[in-house]
This record gives sequence, structure tokens and C-alpha cells, in this order.
Amino acid sequence: MTAFRNIVKISAPIDEKKLSKLKCSDAVAMTGTIYTIRDMSLKKLRTQKKAVLNFKNAAVYFCAPTDSKKPGIPIGAFGPTTTARMESGIPFLLGAGAKTIIGKGPISEGLKRLFSKNNCVYLLATGGCGAYYSKFAKSSKIILFPELGPEAVRVVEVKDFPLVVAVDLKGKNIFHASNN
Repeated sequence: MTAFRNIVKISAPIDEKKLSKLKCSDAVAMTGTIYTIRDMSLKKLRTQKKAVLNFKNAAVYFCAPTDSKKPGIPIGAFGPTTTARMESGIPFLLGAGAKTIIGKGPISEGLKRLFSKNNCVYLLATGGCGAYYSKFAKSSKIILFPELGPEAVRVVEVKDFPLVVAVDLKGKNIFHASNN
């Protein structure tokens, strides 16, 4: 991570003051609690009659982690899902208070504006690094929808989870060089 101009340590749940200091292309080392959500679990969350999770200041990771096959290892593969696939459910998460979305790939202009409007930062995890990312998970627990297997909602405690700021609070976007 030394190639980045700045490495910022942040804790999750997210302190909004810390979010305002994150700049597009900063490297981030996240420590704390994140929620993993994927297509089916997000669909089920959106259809609940009442809120079943408190996402206030939460970090949400679009991921379908596997169980570990090794004793003492809390999680198996822990790689990101393409954020564009999850776009229709993101307004729900932001409306519920999420302040950080973690995924992979570029996002639409509309989603970028929605992030800015809701004071949310988009962080990138690198695709293909699921085995590597599992080393940063300190604990993992399924908290909702266990019948969905890897797509169940989990709470994962991470330490120094390496990410990159893709879209900051000012709307600067790593995928558009003219915005940096």
C-alpha cells in the first residue's frame, strides 16, 4: 500500500468527521465492524416490514463470504461483489444510515450523486483477492438469513482491512481522471 499518497486508518462504525477527511484515491486501513450483504440478502432486507438492523454509520461490504474450512480461521474467501449489481438496493442502505459502501468496480453518475447527498463514501476492494482479504477478518457471525448460505448477512470484525477511496464526499471519482 506504500504506492498510495495517503493511508488513512478508520474505524467502523464510521465517524462522519473522519469521512470528510478521506480523499479520492486514499488508501484506507479499516478496523471494526462491517456488514456483508449480497443480492438475495439485500432483497430480503428491503422487504422486511420493520427495520431488522441498525445501519447508522455502518460500513456495508458487498460480499458473499465462504465459511472457513480451517479451525481458528473465522472466514473463507472474502472478496467483493460488483457494486453496479447492487445499485437498486443502495438507496435503502443509505436511507437506513450506512456511511460507507465497499465493493468493486465503477458506479453510475446517479449513484455517485446519491452517495454525496447522503454523506457516504464508496470504497474499493480488489476483485480476485478473496483469500488475501480473509486474513483481515478477526471474527465472523451470520446474523440474518442463514438459509441464504454465503449470501446471509454477516457481521465481520476486521483489522486494517485494505481499501481505496473510489468516491469521496466531494464526489471525486477514481474512475474519472478529470475529477481527481
